[in-house]
Amino acid sequence: MHGESDRPLISVIVPAYNEELWLEQCIRALQSQETSVLYEIIVVDNNSTDSTAEVAERLGVRVVHESRRGLSFARQAGQDAARGEIVAHTDADSAAPPDWIESIAQAFEEFPDTAVVSGPMCFPSAPLLMQVVAPIQNFFIWLWWLLTGRLGVLNGCNFALRAAFLAKAGGFATGLPLTGDSLVLSIMRPYGTARRIGAKMRTSGRRFHGQGTLRVLTFYAHEQLAAALGRERLMSAPDIRLPDGWAVQIHRRRRAALALLPVLPVLVLAGSCAYMAINPTSQVYGRIVLHGPEGEKTVALTFDDGPNEPFTSEILDVLDREGVKATFFAVGVNVETYPDAARRIVADGNVIANHSWDHSRIATAVDFRYSQVERAQEAIEQTTGVLPRFFRPPAGIHTPWQLKKVSSAGLTTVNWDSEGYDWQRPNSPERIEQKVLASVRPGSIILLHDGDETRHGSDRSQTVAALPVIIETLRAEGYTFVTLPQMLDTDAYQPRVARAQSSGH
Repeated sequence: MHGESDRPLISVIVPAYNEELWLEQCIRALQSQETSVLYEIIVVDNNSTDSTAEVAERLGVRVVHESRRGLSFARQAGQDAARGEIVAHTDADSAAPPDWIESIAQAFEEFPDTAVVSGPMCFPSAPLLMQVVAPIQNFFIWLWWLLTGRLGVLNGCNFALRAAFLAKAGGFATGLPLTGDSLVLSIMRPYGTARRIGAKMRTSGRRFHGQGTLRVLTFYAHEQLAAALGRERLMSAPDIRLPDGWAVQIHRRRRAALALLPVLPVLVLAGSCAYMAINPTSQVYGRIVLHGPEGEKTVALTFDDGPNEPFTSEILDVLDREGVKATFFAVGVNVETYPDAARRIVADGNVIANHSWDHSRIATAVDFRYSQVERAQEAIEQTTGVLPRFFRPPAGIHTPWQLKKVSSAGLTTVNWDSEGYDWQRPNSPERIEQKVLASVRPGSIILLHDGDETRHGSDRSQTVAALPVIIETLRAEGYTFVTLPQMLDTDAYQPRVARAQSSGH
């Protein structure tokens, strides 16, 4: 334990797998912090085969053993062992600046609504290309923070969170993908604000030396895209060793990096454009409705990816018992598969809306005519007799050509500002309830799911079980439930003649 203070205890977690060559530098930097905050250092030995645990013990820090390989497992093991109200996370090959813990403590003390903080990182010994890329990345993260007041990216070697809030969220999901650092923001979003700190973490460039800069950058770009497309993989912690003759290889890679520097602005621009498409709240490519008027305590329940039996009918049963109407963003393929459920949505007085033909994220990016919206409109109209006025892009991902097509079809694009994260398949309805209730405000559009893309029969029983509690709790807090057209003061559907005109028939 370090420091002497009545300020909240901070626990520092260092996941470590075969880190005997790097760990001492990391721990020495943590033990040299310039702060009055009381803090502890916990090294999580993630089933190492070298002397990682012995190094940590020799330096006098707590050691926790986690045999399940994977960063999320190691982080959660450290979180479970931590005694602090605030828990900070860094990597074993990183060296914290002397003001790191003080910066974290000040952010949480100054802003009580803070749930998570993260700061920049740099690679002092990385290949030349990464020494150029890292400052650019830090600049864009800072610029996004400056313009929006929100933290857009979390750096896994430099973040901290409130232990109580993470516990409410159910802890680190051990099924998080390799790009799981960013999803930590999603986990914590319902419980408070994500803020940026200025303390810059120095971390090694060993991954780039050992695997090659372009290979690593391509790999992470692929994983980010895979996460956006719902094709996540479990996170692993590979044993990175510098190969024989690494000095010669580094020299060659530096020369290759210099040759590629002219294309760097293009890569940065492409990455920025992709981020604006993936971020459901971005308005850069066109107007997207995220919430309703904030003057009244009204909320709109919305359900995505249906119909999906028997769960759509079970949700409709709950809504009928509670006297609540909702908006269902239906997938065209699913409407044709479960026509009776689609017709019941409308017959019960709920609103059916367009959620694309088959929930394809790829079509959003590559189909410049975006035929998905027309095919879904036709399926919904032929099945239910109504022509939707509202559209929600799959996973909230949107492009300029898609939004233009949607608008020309007379549709309004609607995303959300509150969600239950039931797409993460939580193991209890309580997690869905907590996340919705923590993020709701007057005018909120709440995202839940009655389906799972086009996977028919996919289990949504946890959402069904959580729904009555969400309704009862919000009603007790004075909220009224409305459909999207009621909230936005517009008609639920388009006149059917309007479709014929817009299609040129």
